[in-house]
Amino acid sequence: MFVLALSPVPYCNWYATCYVEGVAINYFFSDIMVAFMFLRLFYIMRTILNFGEYSDAFSKMLCKSYGFESGLKFAIKCHYILKPEQTVITMFFLTVCVYAYIIRIFEMPYFRSKGHAVFDSYFNAIWFTVVTLTTIGYGDISPGTV
Repeated sequence: MFVLALSPVPYCNWYATCYVEGVAINYFFSDIMVAFMFLRLFYIMRTILNFGEYSDAFSKMLCKSYGFESGLKFAIKCHYILKPEQTVITMFFLTVCVYAYIIRIFEMPYFRSKGHAVFDSYFNAIWFTVVTLTTIGYGDISPGTV
């Protein structure tokens, strides 16, 4: 309930100051709330998979007879076995979009305080996320904070 109740408060300009390498970074409270709001995607995915075709009464009975539980992991594995390409591509694109936005939220204030506009563009954050997730690691864009 707490995660579903999260939302940025309008006109709330609270900020937290962190110091990284002697540089003061101001993170706004509303930006941090938006980052935590992405946890809602997990609940949406879990709801869709829990009320899907692999979570009906027959699936639960069959899983119980073989000694394991019919849950989120079982539904993802079933989707992966039946449609591997679609499952991997969907999960990859969702991961890239979400992580790129979260990285942009937390890295943009650091680079703005240093006078660089690296993560001001969402496409740069997508590029960084794809290069990192695919373990290519060109090194042209790198994070400045932990």
